Amino acid sequence: MERSIEIGSMITAGKTYRKSYTAFLLTACFLLPALIMLVTYACYGMAPFGENSVLIMDMSNQYCEFYCGLKHIGKMGDLFFSWSKALGGNYIGVFAYYLSSPLSILTLLCPNTEMPICLLYLTCLKIGLCGLTFGILLNKRHQRKGCGTNRIYIVLFSVCYAMMSYNIVYSLSLMWIDAVIWLPLIILGTETLVHEGRWGLLLASFTGIFISTYYLSYMAGVFTCIYLLYAIGGRRGLTKKGVFKILFRFAGSAVGAAALGAWLLLPTFYSLLQGKIGGENYQNNNVTNYNLLDLFKKLIIGTYDGIIIRVTPFLYCGILVFIFFFAFFFIKSISPDRKIGIFLIVAFLLLSTFFVRVDWAWHIFQLPNWFPYRYSFVISFMLVLTAANACMHFREISRVYYCFFTILMMSVYIVFFLKPQLGITKQQIRYSVVFLITAMGLLLLLKYIPTSAKIGKLRMRTYGLRGAVWILILCMTSVELSIHADYLLHGLDNEHGFESYDGYYQYKKRMEELVKIAEEDDARTGGSGFYRIVQGFQRNYNEGIGLGYQSISHYSSAYNRHINSFLHKLGFAQIYLWSSNSGSTLMTDALFSVKYVMTDKEIAPNDPEQKIVTWNPLPMDPYDRVQKYDGTFLYRNPYVLAPCYAVSGQLDQFEWGEDPLESQNHLMNALMGDDTDYFIKLQKGTEYLENKTAQTTTYLITMPY
Repeated sequence: MERSIEIGSMITAGKTYRKSYTAFLLTACFLLPALIMLVTYACYGMAPFGENSVLIMDMSNQYCEFYCGLKHIGKMGDLFFSWSKALGGNYIGVFAYYLSSPLSILTLLCPNTEMPICLLYLTCLKIGLCGLTFGILLNKRHQRKGCGTNRIYIVLFSVCYAMMSYNIVYSLSLMWIDAVIWLPLIILGTETLVHEGRWGLLLASFTGIFISTYYLSYMAGVFTCIYLLYAIGGRRGLTKKGVFKILFRFAGSAVGAAALGAWLLLPTFYSLLQGKIGGENYQNNNVTNYNLLDLFKKLIIGTYDGIIIRVTPFLYCGILVFIFFFAFFFIKSISPDRKIGIFLIVAFLLLSTFFVRVDWAWHIFQLPNWFPYRYSFVISFMLVLTAANACMHFREISRVYYCFFTILMMSVYIVFFLKPQLGITKQQIRYSVVFLITAMGLLLLLKYIPTSAKIGKLRMRTYGLRGAVWILILCMTSVELSIHADYLLHGLDNEHGFESYDGYYQYKKRMEELVKIAEEDDARTGGSGFYRIVQGFQRNYNEGIGLGYQSISHYSSAYNRHINSFLHKLGFAQIYLWSSNSGSTLMTDALFSVKYVMTDKEIAPNDPEQKIVTWNPLPMDPYDRVQKYDGTFLYRNPYVLAPCYAVSGQLDQFEWGEDPLESQNHLMNALMGDDTDYFIKLQKGTEYLENKTAQTTTYLITMPY
């Protein structure tokens, strides 16, 4: 009896230890990649550790302002409509594409003047979560397969997954990383469905990705369908009925998740019908995207070749991933059909990036002209997952393979070393050689360490010694991926330039004060509280959203092509996704309730010559100066109209003119019910003379608009 109690206690203690160790490993899967990314940012001088910020390209022009705008949703509208977007319109598309991640709510805790710092920490948090979810997947697979390899490899490959090149480069499109977070859980849900018949996790993870990032959920969904076929093929003894049940439950999970997210997905689809769906999109008439041999560059640490068209996908996840990925195909205990399946999946994914039409299908049949291969995170996922699977069979990998792989990689390095014109620096080659040799040395050391050693008359297990070597491998990989991330950040910086944090902070602080001054002036002058603000300068086209005021400008993938076309025909600067307040006139300012204009140039009263400028709008003659603040002037439009006003019954007779000013004449006449030329078109060859304070200015119009 006592013996049974003792054995039971030992079993309970063992289970408790395993649970504690699992919790420790998963915590490390989260913390380690997050800390690696944070240290990399700090070494690069990102705020709060230096003068740079994470703001670059669309992170600055769009996403940062949208995160700032979360604080103004109640003031400017709601999730479904916002007055800050162009003239006012559907906002659910912006929210669903950029902001619907549950983690976005954390930005509400940060002042908008410090938003770049918040986005840095949010990026590190998301990268940590990528490691956590991948660790959960690997731990479950480890338990199911009864693997004897030290579970530290779970942390190792979770770090590789979280620090994949895709996450570093496309961290400037922060909402896409949510797909990288959800994918391991989706695959775990798929495997659970195939092996255990349970579909709850799959339903929950599908729902999560649909809501968090509906755009990339399509790409993750296509990949999951491919992986489902692979998983079914690996399940022995399945009948046709069993396969049908799996497919039915899989489809039911996807449909159920779509239904749970319908409150967001349906209005978002309607929003897309107003913009990208049905609008003009980038066309690539080439057959292929790049030279297939250029893929070899991505075997080398720190390779960055750009984020526009005609580049190769980012694949690097650490040298260990390549070592174990190729080792997978030489492990005898893994069945040939498993190897063929993995080979076909990875080959198909790589060729998808190579052939334009397949690439087009992956991007929902709308090719991007920036940020190519947005689905390439699934390639990195397959590389890391396959490598981790091979690592579970570590003892079966022969020393001959390690030697062969080393010789093969050294040959690749030598080619690039001897041909610097291929775009790989010698420093990159040196780093690659160092990490390859170090990795091989540590792996061979593990091979030579026996599972137990005899010391005197005692035979002791070498579990701790082998664990120490695995920790050294983990440390090496952490340093390697940090250096690789630094290279990628330099590539982005050299091509597009990270913005100064202080420049952002001072600008945001000044603009917030000017918006506040405008609000106070409107209240003091008995305004209605509804008015638009335009600027004679712009940091980007979404400042109305970020600062919380009614605007005309806007830039996002959730644009409204009808509003953009309307503004363009009236003479506003507009092209594709972008709409701007540049090109406004006294008439459009009055009609569109533009009450305030900000400008960094002061215009002398009644000085028409000064109105010929390279950037509009600047205050017209009758605009009243309200205040100068920190070098910026705020003007009030005394002719501003209310947002709603009565017009004549002839509005339905309005027709566009041959040019914007003629269209404005037609519009005003339709509104007023008269026939007046508010703008007069100068004829070709007309001279305009004006004597002002004994000075004569002559204009000769040689090519009227």
